[in-house]
Amino acid sequence: MKSLDSILATISASKLDTWERCRESWRRRYIEGEKVPPGVAIHRGRGPHFAAKVNFEQKVDSHRDLPVTEMVELAVEHFRESVGRGISFTREEDHVGHDVVVGRGVDSVRGLAELFAVKVAPKYQPLLVEKRFTLTLPSRGYKLNGVVDWIAEGDVVTDLKTSARKIKDVMVTRSPQLTAYALYHAGVFGHLPRKVRLEGLIDKEVPVLQTLESTRTRNDVALLLRRIDAMVAGVRSGTFGPAPFDSWKCDPRFCGFYSTCPYVPAEGG
Repeated sequence: MKSLDSILATISASKLDTWERCRESWRRRYIEGEKVPPGVAIHRGRGPHFAAKVNFEQKVDSHRDLPVTEMVELAVEHFRESVGRGISFTREEDHVGHDVVVGRGVDSVRGLAELFAVKVAPKYQPLLVEKRFTLTLPSRGYKLNGVVDWIAEGDVVTDLKTSARKIKDVMVTRSPQLTAYALYHAGVFGHLPRKVRLEGLIDKEVPVLQTLESTRTRNDVALLLRRIDAMVAGVRSGTFGPAPFDSWKCDPRFCGFYSTCPYVPAEGG
């Protein structure tokens, strides 16, 4: 088991997000080192992300998008490969049948990837794509890392999301992920981006695009660091506990620890 010092030496927005949504999940993932295969919803989101990555990486130089059909097939192939590496099914999905669930996932990925290819990709001329970064913060005692989806001409930092439902505005106005990306932008370009943007692919029968936009200031960066400081203090104090009972995260579709969590009703209970 890793020491707390090593666990807290590098922080990501996803670590902070997990902490603020469910501290028990954080404890099991990062302290206990437990890993469970993701559910179909997580795999489904990876398909369009992969297609976006491949398309935008070549578009940096070509200034042209790949054909729509090619992006769709890239997304579907990546979804199938991702599922092949391991997937968790809920009781309801077990009842329906794994092949049916995966087949429905393929259909969703096709629709979401086509929506990205037609409505999102043409809007951007990317400069940086899927860039991993690590920012050293000497005064804090930890490093901040992440992977920015893409930074495009026009001084715009963008995060691509897939969701089964409409995305709340707060996801772009206060997203720690986008704040971290903005801080990385400042390190590369010498200033915070003009805009941070969230492109949401909403998984409906007919997929819907939801574009949300906001800005980031130095005050937003300071707020992010204070939230991380609070997380670090909480982890060191051993203050763990469940997600709110009505949280979307506390659901077998989105939490691999759900079936063994002491804070949710037992199966059949």
